[in-house]
This record gives sequence, C-alpha cells and structure tokens, in this order.
Amino acid sequence: MTTLTQLPADYVQNPHEVHDMLRAEGPVQEVHLPRGLKVWLVTRYEEAKVALTDPRISKDMQAGGHLFELHAPKEADRRQFDAGLAVHMLNMDPPNHTRLRKLVNKAFTARRIELMRRAWRRSPPSSSPS
Repeated sequence: MTTLTQLPADYVQNPHEVHDMLRAEGPVQEVHLPRGLKVWLVTRYEEAKVALTDPRISKDMQAGGHLFELHAPKEADRRQFDAGLAVHMLNMDPPNHTRLRKLVNKAFTARRIELMRRAWRRSPPSSSPS
C-alpha cells in the first residue's frame, strides 16, 4: 500500500501511472493536488459512474466554489477566475446540463463525427502563426 496523499508536480502531464497506483489501493482516494487543494479522486469506472449520477455531488462552481477556499491550504496561491469560466456545460448539473447536452448531441452523431473525421484528414496541416 502506497498511501499517496500528495500528487506529484507533473501529475497533470502524466496522470496514468498515479491513477494505476491509486486504483490498486481502492476506488476512491483522498489526495492533495500539486498546489495543495484537497480532493477525492475516483479511479474506477463503476464508482465514477455512481459519483457522476449522485445528485448530492455537484459540478456547479457557483454553488460550490466556497469549498475551494475551505479545502485549499492557507499558504496556497489564490487564483481568481472569471465567473464566465465557471458557467459552462461541463460545470452544470441537471436540468441545465441535460438541456444543453440535448442541443449539442445533435452535432455529434456517429455520422457527423465521421464526416468531420474525413474533412480533417483531407485538410492540410495548419502552420503556426509567426
């Protein structure tokens, strides 16, 4: 048992090795992100599915933003984010998330994805701006 509590500084660039190690210990682990924020990391599919469908767990940054302050270390850098970054589909709970998902799903059918893939393969590589 490794009982990793502090995630390494390069965690975001290569999380797979850490996830494998934590998954071997159990499906849910309390850890600290590289900047010190305490979080619960869910490493297995079944438990992630349960967590993502549990109405007690929210992605609403406006309603739960105070938890960042509560669980961040006192000496941590406080980053301020524009409120607009917190209000998008990925940070919404039902019913707002469900409503938006129904709208965007129409653009991502299997047929539309295949058409986009073909167009992408035909297009020349883009050059980086100078």
